[in-house]
Amino acid sequence: MKNIYTKLLEIIEKNEAFYSVIQEINWYKIESFSYRLANNEMFKQDFEKEMRGIAFIYGNKIKKPKLFTLWFHKFFNYWEWNTISEIKWKEICSIQDKVDGSLVMFWKLPCWKIIAKSKTSITSYVADFANNFIASDKKLYDFVEKSLEKNEFPIFEYIWPENRIVVSYEKDELVLLWIRKINWEYFSAEQFEKIHNENISHIKISKIHKNITFEEVLEKQKQDENYEGFIVNFTDWYKLKIKLQSYVIKHKAKDDIWNIKNLIEICLNEETDDLKTLFIWDKIALKLITDIEKKVFEYHNHIISETEILLNENNKLIKKFNSNILEIEKREIRKEIAIKNKQSKYFSLLMKKLSWKKIDYKEFVRNTISY
Repeated sequence: MKNIYTKLLEIIEKNEAFYSVIQEINWYKIESFSYRLANNEMFKQDFEKEMRGIAFIYGNKIKKPKLFTLWFHKFFNYWEWNTISEIKWKEICSIQDKVDGSLVMFWKLPCWKIIAKSKTSITSYVADFANNFIASDKKLYDFVEKSLEKNEFPIFEYIWPENRIVVSYEKDELVLLWIRKINWEYFSAEQFEKIHNENISHIKISKIHKNITFEEVLEKQKQDENYEGFIVNFTDWYKLKIKLQSYVIKHKAKDDIWNIKNLIEICLNEETDDLKTLFIWDKIALKLITDIEKKVFEYHNHIISETEILLNENNKLIKKFNSNILEIEKREIRKEIAIKNKQSKYFSLLMKKLSWKKIDYKEFVRNTISY
């Protein structure tokens, strides 16, 4: 995977579902790769599976992009994407709790400062909390620092009461999920538990379930409540999620799929994976979900790409409009932009940019998609 940065750039050039975000800190650029709305078919190759917050740092004295953070690769719910046939001959190495929160990673800048990053941001609320959390816990800070020095990436999840999705948490916490190495391998369950027990036993970890079979997990999936579910790790680091049926049902009522407007909303909220789990035996329902999902995702991603092109084409006028000029000049610029772009399907989004209003692409999809 020596050329992964180049490969990731090629992916975002070819597929509008994938993108990168560049942020600057201390004269360095941090580029994070992610995806907007994407179905399972878009993650068939290893490089696409890594587009889940992986980031590179470059600039200043770093000439070539260097790996900055490495997360879990993209993996899927049980029953999705031919999972049954794929796991038939695989050997399970561990089964752990799935945590219902937001992913957090850390990295050490060349200036020796450790900073946190959420999926695509070093300035998000999640990143700010993680920075404050680690700054107040020297033992945790030392553990993260030593891990990074050994090119090992601790993967955390931030949980907090106000972010409740389905599972209720009592307090703000960082939960250690796992550790991944710079060579893309993951720690074994034994390595993971040893690290926790010897270095940061006071920090909550994603519980590893011992002496439990895959069949028993599937029974728990049907019967248990009040937690999200499990992650099953195989010896070749293939992973899958098994969410409790109670969790899935609470997350979104299954009747929503028969209302196309509601189903579009579910697609925009990226909740179709949970919905598919409810209809694993219903081919007609699964096809409806998949067809609408594909239509919504492609339309949403295309709107963003086309609008960004439109904004770039008018960038000079927009900058001039937002500069310190007279109101009469602003009216002339607005008029010029309106005449130039009035035939564009995305004209209203362009004009929102002039009005300092946030462009809500999902709302545009809701109002303009045909079905």
